[in-house]
Amino acid sequence: MTGHEAAAHGEEVTSLVLVPAVARAVEIPVVAAGGFADGAGLLAALSLGASGVAMGTRFAATRESGLHAAMKDVIVGKTAEETIYTKNFDGMWARLMRTPASLQATRRPMSFIETAVRATLAARKMGMPLRPVLQRLFTNLDQVRLLSYFGAAIPKVEAATLRGDVERGVQFIGQAQGLVEDVPSAAELVTRVVREAEARLSGLNQAQTEGRTS
Repeated sequence: MTGHEAAAHGEEVTSLVLVPAVARAVEIPVVAAGGFADGAGLLAALSLGASGVAMGTRFAATRESGLHAAMKDVIVGKTAEETIYTKNFDGMWARLMRTPASLQATRRPMSFIETAVRATLAARKMGMPLRPVLQRLFTNLDQVRLLSYFGAAIPKVEAATLRGDVERGVQFIGQAQGLVEDVPSAAELVTRVVREAEARLSGLNQAQTEGRTS
């Protein structure tokens, strides 16, 4: 399950509340995502009832990640506050990196005329017949608008992720970007996260022991 802090399409509820709520409701392992990027986050997720964590934003900034190197460097320089949460990018509520390009791309909802134009372009690109698409403009505008948003979003996402174009590209990113300070290998990151979690747990146990004996 994916909390509100996550990149792209997370839930409306933050991980701090969502993880224990889901863990109580199901009998299968829960993998928590949204806001996790280090050992402290892993330990927190485990204490909330999760069996593990998914760290999409953190692993995006590793050497093995397919994300463009320029965008990895941008993530390292961003704070947790530098994201926006909007449905004006791909038609669904999503979290993006706050940049001039993302602010421009999400400044307002798509109009009817723009929807019609973009839906036509998206349909052609995907090899879809145009007549049903245009008919749905009047019978199911929300569905066509979603197609239009999707068609408009893809080039911007590709510009960011594949070409590292910060000027024109838009990057899905979580608030955990504020916890990313370097670009290690995936193996180095996993080792670090586990060691941090173990050190935090050891510190908590020691504090508890000292509290009992004081």
